[in-house]
Amino acid sequence: MLKKKLKTQYYNKRIFVLLLFLFVSGQLLNAQNTNKLEGIIYNSSDSTYLAYVNIFIRSNTSGTISNEQGAFSFFFKSDNTSDTVVFSAIGYETQKYCISGLNNKELTIYLQPAIIPLEEVVITPLNSKEIVKEALSKMEQNYSQNASILHSYTRQIVEENNKYTRFAEAALDIYNPTYFSNKRKPQKQNLIRLRNSKASLDKTHELIKYKINTADFVANIFINQTLSFLEDLNNYEFSFIEQINYDDLLLYEIKFTSINDKNSSDYDGVIYIDQETKAFVSLQYKYKYDYIKQVKAYINGFVKVNYEYLDYNFRIDFKKVSDKWHLSYMRKGYNIDIYTEDKSIINLKVHAFNDLLVNKTQLDDVSTFKGSELINYKKDIYYQIGTYGNEIWKNFNRIEPPKFLNK
Repeated sequence: MLKKKLKTQYYNKRIFVLLLFLFVSGQLLNAQNTNKLEGIIYNSSDSTYLAYVNIFIRSNTSGTISNEQGAFSFFFKSDNTSDTVVFSAIGYETQKYCISGLNNKELTIYLQPAIIPLEEVVITPLNSKEIVKEALSKMEQNYSQNASILHSYTRQIVEENNKYTRFAEAALDIYNPTYFSNKRKPQKQNLIRLRNSKASLDKTHELIKYKINTADFVANIFINQTLSFLEDLNNYEFSFIEQINYDDLLLYEIKFTSINDKNSSDYDGVIYIDQETKAFVSLQYKYKYDYIKQVKAYINGFVKVNYEYLDYNFRIDFKKVSDKWHLSYMRKGYNIDIYTEDKSIINLKVHAFNDLLVNKTQLDDVSTFKGSELINYKKDIYYQIGTYGNEIWKNFNRIEPPKFLNK
């Protein structure tokens, strides 16, 4: 009996060692198959940094973007050395490089501005409005109504009186059932699974603990609701700017401005529409507030604190995956002045924003998330514990952290 027991323990140990060996070998193989590119991207015409340049592998949906200083780090897996790395930005010539010549190198990339002459095509202000109208009518045709999982990265940056006081970031998975929603509370339609989060800097003033409701932010994915402010095109003046290049596509660049009357909001922005499909590729606008909120706060006694909301800016970008357009990048920011009547007590100029990068779009084997995996919508996401631990940040495609973190 003892001999049989010892024999069983012997084989169990051998099986354990074998499994451990296979696991470690798999981890090493996975690391060896992960390639890394890093560098800085410039505008070739004036050598300024280029932000929000898309960097991705042509054969799959993985990618990242450059940060505000043009810097990027891009991790990818590819067994095919003939695959192509693409650098593309709206209004610039796309650069393409073969993987075999780029692995594990620091790069300096210059993108050339690209403007396509209209030749014989003339677009009047009326035509511009018609293009936007056609794009609105084709949304259900251009954007997926099937479920997808958006593997994403989000960050939050806050400045107070031109000093950075917060930098926090998180890795998310978003279960997106569709790009359309007619629900009154669409933020409950998406499911958000937190992989991990961290706050590298958090010294914001106690009066401006700037929290983003992540569910509300992600709800901007529903394009029909995000573009609902354009329902009445007569409230806006549209003007054609130019026809430009973007990743082998031709886009219409159309500026829109609110017609200033008492019934319209004060929007000012630009729309990029794909010439062939009439899809919205990018929407960027600023909304001017005229709003002051007053609250009581205790600062060596009760005082009235004014929150003057100056403006709100928003950007959303889409990329084509298979035959439909999917979310690529989204950004939402505010400028707020916070002050007391006696400005020697409180006088803060606050700039804050949240953005979200989709670094991989999953269209196959899509299933909903378990309730136990979901974030707590009522709490600051950057202080919630993810399911993957700190290992997630190794070989993870995110927006390169800004330089101020090194100071």
